[in-house]
Amino acid sequence: MIVQERGQTIATYEGYTSFYRTEIYTGKIYGVSMYKPEKTPEAQSEMVQAAVLLAQIQAQSLTDEQAIAVKSLYPEWSGGRVSYEKDYKTICDGTLYKCLQSHTSQSNWSPVSTPSLWAEVLAGQEGTGIGEWKQPGSTNPYMKGDQVKHNGDTWESLIDNNVWEPGAQGSEALWQKVAK
Repeated sequence: MIVQERGQTIATYEGYTSFYRTEIYTGKIYGVSMYKPEKTPEAQSEMVQAAVLLAQIQAQSLTDEQAIAVKSLYPEWSGGRVSYEKDYKTICDGTLYKCLQSHTSQSNWSPVSTPSLWAEVLAGQEGTGIGEWKQPGSTNPYMKGDQVKHNGDTWESLIDNNVWEPGAQGSEALWQKVAK
């Protein structure tokens, strides 16, 4: 781009193809903003949107523990006849859920109200890390080897389909305290 004033070349800018805007600074000083085409705010915004979309697509393949760490990448659940596939993750009321069986959503089938279709993703499941214990439902129990923190201790599930509280009376055969 060549900038001219009264027929004389004032400046030459390599790689810049167009003027973007003028700005008025303090003291009525005028400035010119120019960007290379791929660096305009609009182009940068498109690139950011594309990167976020790519991250959202790839997020569906993360483990549950990884998903919890980046749950803001997941889309909000919709009751507007959306086809959800088994294991698809979504957010509802700020909580991350995983689809248990493929279905088309309905407004009254939210993850909160349909445990046969959705299970809350709980940290510490899948045996991949230690999460804070949270009371699971029948559709998202802790499995053998899952570890959780509860009341200041770390516990390991000794059985599959464990919905009992670690350390509670009668849970000795269900949870084992992990040595520190």
